[in-house]
Amino acid sequence: MRRAPRRAVREDFVEEGPPPPPPGPPPREWWPWLLALALLVVGAIVGWLIFHNTGGGGAKTTTQGTAVPSVIGLTEVKATAKVTQAGLRSQIKRQTSEKAKDTVISQSPAAGAHVDPAAVVTMIVSAGRSGVAVPDVVGLRSGAAVAKLQAAGFSSNVTGIFSPKPSGTVVAQQPAAGDRADKGTQVKLQVSKGGKRVQVPDVVGQPSADAQAALKQAGFAYTIVVVPSDQARGTVVSQAPQGGTAAPQGSKVRLNVASGSGGGAGTGTTATTGQTTTSTTPAASVSVPRVVGLNQTVAQRRLQAVGLTSNVVYVSSTQPAGRVVAQRPLPGTKVKRGSRVRLNVSTGPNPQASRAVPDVTGQDEATATSTLQSAGFVVEVIDQPTTDQTEDGIVLDEQPAGGTRAPRGSVVTIYVGRFSG
Repeated sequence: MRRAPRRAVREDFVEEGPPPPPPGPPPREWWPWLLALALLVVGAIVGWLIFHNTGGGGAKTTTQGTAVPSVIGLTEVKATAKVTQAGLRSQIKRQTSEKAKDTVISQSPAAGAHVDPAAVVTMIVSAGRSGVAVPDVVGLRSGAAVAKLQAAGFSSNVTGIFSPKPSGTVVAQQPAAGDRADKGTQVKLQVSKGGKRVQVPDVVGQPSADAQAALKQAGFAYTIVVVPSDQARGTVVSQAPQGGTAAPQGSKVRLNVASGSGGGAGTGTTATTGQTTTSTTPAASVSVPRVVGLNQTVAQRRLQAVGLTSNVVYVSSTQPAGRVVAQRPLPGTKVKRGSRVRLNVSTGPNPQASRAVPDVTGQDEATATSTLQSAGFVVEVIDQPTTDQTEDGIVLDEQPAGGTRAPRGSVVTIYVGRFSG
């Protein structure tokens, strides 16, 4: 039997074995977990820092120390709590202030400064306003104002000023009413001296109508009193204040007008009020008495008794202080009633330093006395009769005159108006 031929076998043929097993899961990677963990740690650290830096609501703490919180404007209780919460200690000091009581007005160290933990923060706390309220005395008579201030524990310093307000009235004060000041504080008072002082026209010897016109033009009111006189009827025989002296504008000038009836009593009409008065008036001229050698005040009273006034001038002399060493006009000289007699008064062998005499005309007696005594002078009072009720208790004249100089401790005589109705 014939055999079949054998097939050729390919040399590149590879017999396949069983299939390989399926691939396993990829290897596990840890880096995402590590990243997440790192983020958590960083977040925790950041959170801790935020919480610690705010101190749970208090001051920040850094490597530089603890930041001092701001407490100015807070009450003492809140400020102390805030400082304590920041881990610091507080120290309180008090001082008077216009700020509300118990309010922190300053601190040290300043807000934002970095300090060691448990450091001390000093806080200045307001103790409130000091002193007591100054009374309101504007509009009062100066004497009443001074008394009211003294009752409240204050002293006073009175200065006269020209003002349309009535003489002796307080027109301003400093400190102002309601301001607070310590007891003993001096309150400055401005007291009206009346209108501006101007020269009084000399109208003696003029007809009454002409005298009235001259006074009105100069800004004065007038009071006319008819008196017995040998001069022509209607002639002005004397006036007060005397012509040439200074007086507040708007004040009254008394004119004694001749009745033409000779001696005796006369009946007159007050032009400004229309009231009829009866007066007995001595002659228009008087004889100057001798006052050399007398004490200053005694000499002034003697002059006043005959209707004259004085002009005191202090002069150097070895005679005792306060004694009149010369006078002008000389004794026995005939002068018009109301005239001034110059008195040269000794400063004494050992005079004190001289100083300016305060002008107290227009002030009430109590205020004028206080002002002069405060300036270092001794005060003597001479009553000056007046028919003007607004002048009652008011200083109408002073000698030596305000503004002149006199030794400290010397006498200043004030002529105080006394209303006689």
